[in-house]
Amino acid sequence: MKVSKEKAQFQEKVVLIHVMEGKSARIVAEELNISVNRVCSIISHCTKEVIRKLKKAEVSISLTGKQEPYYTNEMDYGSDFPQFKWSDLSKQELALLS
Repeated sequence: MKVSKEKAQFQEKVVLIHVMEGKSARIVAEELNISVNRVCSIISHCTKEVIRKLKKAEVSISLTGKQEPYYTNEMDYGSDFPQFKWSDLSKQELALLS
């Protein structure tokens, strides 16, 4: 069954919304009254489009780092050890430590 371009685009959007909500392809197909194969092909097509766009995307990476020092006195490095209190720990953290 051939569908119009507008209807196909609308189906893609609706299918993707349902999939993002965590529904399976079978459930989406039943709710939208379309075949499971159509749902899977929409998911596959959109996944390929996203991967294609990500491959084209350029990411600039700077490897220069911080130029000025954190401390002016070298002996200050390592002098600021973090201070923790037992009362600040959650129940899960206390259970792990016991």
